[in-house]
Amino acid sequence: MLPTVFVQHNERYAGNGSKQSILPYTNANVIMQVLSNVSGGHFGENAIIENLIIDGQNQPGTVGILLQNVYNCIIRNLTILNCDIGIKVENTGSYALQSNRIEHVRMSNVSQGIVFASAAGNSGDFRFTVIEDVGIKLKNIYMGGVGIQIGVSGGSVVKLYNSFIKATVWLGDIGSGCAMKVYGELKYSLVMLIAESPNAQTGAVRLGVDIVNSQPNAVFNNQSFMLTYAAPIITAVNLSSGHDIVTEIL
Repeated sequence: MLPTVFVQHNERYAGNGSKQSILPYTNANVIMQVLSNVSGGHFGENAIIENLIIDGQNQPGTVGILLQNVYNCIIRNLTILNCDIGIKVENTGSYALQSNRIEHVRMSNVSQGIVFASAAGNSGDFRFTVIEDVGIKLKNIYMGGVGIQIGVSGGSVVKLYNSFIKATVWLGDIGSGCAMKVYGELKYSLVMLIAESPNAQTGAVRLGVDIVNSQPNAVFNNQSFMLTYAAPIITAVNLSSGHDIVTEIL
């Protein structure tokens, strides 16, 4: 079995044509990882990953792509299937992990789509992130399905400032699901988030935006934050006091 595919910080890793090449699970939980460019000060270099299908084959604990201490990476024109986490952006030091770009990406049958994570004591700076034309279809699981997660429980306060997000999240049909979960702060950004749950079973708990961080203004000063959704989503915004989220019901 092959190990994780490592991509150098200045390398382009591309498949043939447009999403014809499949990169499957090969006995490593992290299927593809971009090597750090901030620890060596290579801020002017960026990795590019494009034109692939990444398949976790429903193996437990799989991560499609891991960006650990990575700055200025471009991920585009991908399909990510059957993973626990589609893309994880992780900070394990004092770095500012800025300007990563995820565009034209489709995810299907994932437990979590995009996760920004920083353990306690590490930097939570992920500003100038771009998520554009991203579609995330969550697995049918009873607990924990999240489209975009900003921060992790018990970790540092993740700050997703000055960012652009344009994404659609299709929640699973059973159990609980959430389009966006915020443990940190989302500020000064332009966010257009669509959360759809047309086939939810009776009793399923559906959240549009779940602001776990009780600090007032954890989501604030965004140019626009529109949540449009198809029923049945029970709560558009959980913990809405002190946050400037505009919702539109379709």
